[in-house]
Amino acid sequence: MAYNGASSKYKYDILSRKFKLAFKILKNKTDIFSYYKELKMPNTPPTTRTLDNYLVITHQGINRDYKIKRS
Repeated sequence: MAYNGASSKYKYDILSRKFKLAFKILKNKTDIFSYYKELKMPNTPPTTRTLDNYLVITHQGINRDYKIKRS
């Protein structure tokens, strides 16, 4: 989907909604923070100006003690 003709506010709103939802899903619906040791990812959505250099995710490797939670 191209947003070349859209206003900056519209682009920011789209980015903000999508990233907030993605962060919420990762935090509340996955166990990714248990699977990776010291997983660090941004807490705030990017802007159209910072998008190229924004998404930096780091971790210290896979948690060897991780066990899949089964319901």
